Amino acid sequence: MKFIQEQINFIDNVKVGIEGPTGTFTIASSKGNLSVTHEYCPCSDFLSMMLPCRYIFAVRVKQNMPLYSESLVHERWKTSFYLTKQRIANQESIQVGDHHVYRSEPKMKTLTITEKRKSATLVANSLVNTLSMASGSEFNHKLNFLKRIDDAWKSGKEINIDIPNSDSQIGKTLIDEEENEKLVMSVDTEVNSQGDESARESHLPNITIEPQTTYEERKVTLENEKENLSENINIELPLKIKKRGRPRGHDTTVIGLKKKRNKIVPLKFALKISESQDCYILRHVINDDIEVTEETLLNPSFEVVVEDLKNEIPDCVLDDSVNLARLKRYFVTDAWEYFSFMLNDKKSKEDWTCRSCAMQLGNRPSIVCESCLFWFHLECSALTKLPRIKTWFCIYCYNKL
Repeated sequence: MKFIQEQINFIDNVKVGIEGPTGTFTIASSKGNLSVTHEYCPCSDFLSMMLPCRYIFAVRVKQNMPLYSESLVHERWKTSFYLTKQRIANQESIQVGDHHVYRSEPKMKTLTITEKRKSATLVANSLVNTLSMASGSEFNHKLNFLKRIDDAWKSGKEINIDIPNSDSQIGKTLIDEEENEKLVMSVDTEVNSQGDESARESHLPNITIEPQTTYEERKVTLENEKENLSENINIELPLKIKKRGRPRGHDTTVIGLKKKRNKIVPLKFALKISESQDCYILRHVINDDIEVTEETLLNPSFEVVVEDLKNEIPDCVLDDSVNLARLKRYFVTDAWEYFSFMLNDKKSKEDWTCRSCAMQLGNRPSIVCESCLFWFHLECSALTKLPRIKTWFCIYCYNKL
C-alpha cells in the first residue's frame, strides 16, 4: 500500500526517545511530543487511516520487533470486512477465465426539487387537459376524485388504483345487473308475503320476469350488439380544429383574427452589395444632374472630376460602415485630392445635423438610421427614448419601400 511504503521511508527521520515505565516512547514531532507504543500513536495519520505510521514503525525497530503484525491492521482493511460490507461482494458473479465479473444494479438518480417539479408538471398538465374535456356530472366526479387523492397524499396515506380491462368491466356490469334483479325479486316477495290478496295482486303486474340466461350467453349477446351497432351506424365526425392558432390553409385564426404578415423593413446599409453602397454614396457626393446607377459604375469611362463634386459633404459619407477607399477608383487624381480635403475639413468641424429639422445635433439625444446613415433627433423621430432594437430605420427609408 502506498501509505505504508511512505511511512516506512520516513523511519530514518524519526528520533525515538527513552522508553517510559508503561512501555511508551516519547517522540518529538511537528505537533509536539507524542507518547507512542508499538501498536498505538496519537498522530493524525494513524487516527485517520487506522494504519501504522512512521512513529509506530520506529518504535518497533527500536524494540527489535517485526514491522508487520496482524494486530496493526484495523478491521476495515481486512477481507472479512470487505465481504460483509461492500455491496459488490454480495452479488452474483460470472467466472470469466481467472476473473470474476459482477453485475451491478443501476443506481437511481436522486432528483432535485426542480427536477421533480418539472416531471410532475408534465403529468399534471396532461391531467388538467383531460379533465377539462369532461362535462357535467362526469367533471364533478373526476374533480372530487382528484381532491380525495390530494387529501390522502397530504395526510401521508398511500392510494392504489386498480383499472379493470374491458372484459372485466363487462362482467362487473352483468354481475351488478343480476344482483339488482335478485334484490328487486326479494323485495317483491316480502311485499307479497305481507298484506292481503289485493295488495299482492297490485304488485304482480309490475313484475316482468325474463327467461334466465347464463353469464357467458349474456356476454356474447353484448358483444354482438356492439358489432352490429358499429356496422350499421356510420358517423362522420368533423375535422379536429385547433383550440388556438391558425389552422393550416386558413387566412384567419379560429377566433377570426387575420393572418400575420411578415413586416417589410428597409435593407441595412452594411448588408447591401458593394456596387449598391458605392452608388448610394456617389449620389450624395456629386451633383444631382449626373445620373449614377450600378450600370454606370460598371462603365470604364465613368470618372468623377472636380466640377462634379458638391460644395458640401453630407453626414452619411462619414459613417464607419462606408468604405471610402473603394470609391477612389471612380475619381480622377485632382478630384480625389479635393474630395479628401473636404472629408478632413468635415471631420474637424464635427457639425452633424438632423436630417428632419436640419439643425445641429448638439447634446440632444439622437439616433442614426441603419439604411440611409443619416442622424435624427429623438423628438424629430417621434421617439421618447432610444429603442431596444439594434437596428432602427427612419420614416424616409420606409416611404421608399
